[in-house]
Amino acid sequence: MGLRTGLLYKAENLSKSDSSFLSFLKKHQIDCIFELQFFSYYYFCSKSYGLDADSILQTNSTKAFWDGIITSEGKIFNFTKEDNSLAPFLQFFSFELKDTINSLSVYKYDEESILILCNKNLTEEIIKDYPAAKGESRQYLSEIQTHIDDKSILSLFSLDFLECVENLGEEKLKNNENLKIEYEKVLLNELFTRLQFHFSSPSAIAKTSKSAANILFVSKTKIPQDLIVSQLIKLFEKIIGASSELISFNFLGESRSITEIKEFLKVI
Repeated sequence: MGLRTGLLYKAENLSKSDSSFLSFLKKHQIDCIFELQFFSYYYFCSKSYGLDADSILQTNSTKAFWDGIITSEGKIFNFTKEDNSLAPFLQFFSFELKDTINSLSVYKYDEESILILCNKNLTEEIIKDYPAAKGESRQYLSEIQTHIDDKSILSLFSLDFLECVENLGEEKLKNNENLKIEYEKVLLNELFTRLQFHFSSPSAIAKTSKSAANILFVSKTKIPQDLIVSQLIKLFEKIIGASSELISFNFLGESRSITEIKEFLKVI
């Protein structure tokens, strides 16, 4: 079985477990979205794309705040800079993100869940698609396209976010263990989704633990390891700041072995 055939077989099998959250983001061309979930007496981000670490933390908000603004469930509320209605929500965004937010579109599914889309308006289709998307996104796998050929360079490496995320959790929420657990979970999801976008097809990603992933990086030319590392640190620096230096990398070289690649991308 040739390399091309083998990878196509892998793509067909991985796509069944592919991250529908990623497909949802691409389908609707979303740059920033997050969901707030109600935890006993406060709302906090339960899933996000486009937020940085500080903004995720700053989504912590009271039920009274939302009840005073979102007066009914099942209705879209839009807020913009132009009419000054956006101002009460800017507290949720870091200094770096605040100036990039021009509008928010908010939809309350029920008392447990609020969906917030930045810089474009929610539609009935987005509202309908979102609940189905969030459940399957934990696989964090990217489809492998058929345009991999014999000239493609297939590099295998892994990375782990555990130390950098735990470092942030301890720094920001040392005395609130319950919120720290939620914060670290949401931050990891944000990092993995960004990783998927960065290594889209024909590259592939397989999550191997709550904080780590194996990556098949497909390129046309050989790229030095230190350049790959520096580019990723720069990418994640926008989300987690200096903690990006704590991401661990392990490069395993190149491979043309179908068996090795299948084993490397196998979901644990």
